[in-house]
Amino acid sequence: MSVLQFKQPEKVKGDGFAMNDRSILKADWYKNINARLVYLDLSLRVTHSTYKTSFNGNAITLSAGQYVTKLENLAKSINGTKEQARNALKILEKHGVISRVTVGKQRNKCSIITLKSNTLNNTLSTH
Repeated sequence: MSVLQFKQPEKVKGDGFAMNDRSILKADWYKNINARLVYLDLSLRVTHSTYKTSFNGNAITLSAGQYVTKLENLAKSINGTKEQARNALKILEKHGVISRVTVGKQRNKCSIITLKSNTLNNTLSTH
């Protein structure tokens, strides 16, 4: 199942704003282009409320600030490779910007990624 086939609830579809604090521009991880692309992609795709869904054969309940995807789909969304997407996720995890949980096994495996809302104070480099 690709990112484009994943059905979002009606209130997530359509236009709207995804707010980001400009101070992320000073974060060490923001200098890495793939980490930046993954972060921006996630900030536009995370859900805004709790709901139940099915992804890749797994029944999943997502909370606000979460997104479910496969590494392949994330790589496509940043026009990169799986390795680039994997490294970007590791950078974001290392800096406390996201957390992720793997769900399913083998071909049904996917990740629930949580974009942490209190990360700005933790990710900024000292200036």
